[in-house]
Amino acid sequence: MSLREAQQRLQKTAVCRLGSLIDSLDKDDKSVFAEWVGDKKPAGWIARVLLSEGHQCGEKTVKRHLDGLCNCLEGSTYKGAYRVSA
Repeated sequence: MSLREAQQRLQKTAVCRLGSLIDSLDKDDKSVFAEWVGDKKPAGWIARVLLSEGHQCGEKTVKRHLDGLCNCLEGSTYKGAYRVSA
């Protein structure tokens, strides 16, 4: 596969595990997750809660998404929410 093909494939399916999970949450759980983000709960804490409910989403995945470093497209829900502006 060429690099261009890889780039195009990634752009078409660019959603990390946390981004996909957020999209699948029901209204109430989305509200709870929004509270966590608003309160800037630590990524490790969020991951532990998600894992306790059977969601396969570890601390690194949560942190990468909230820091805006995952492969989700720009504008994805909460992508970069914890990014510190310089």
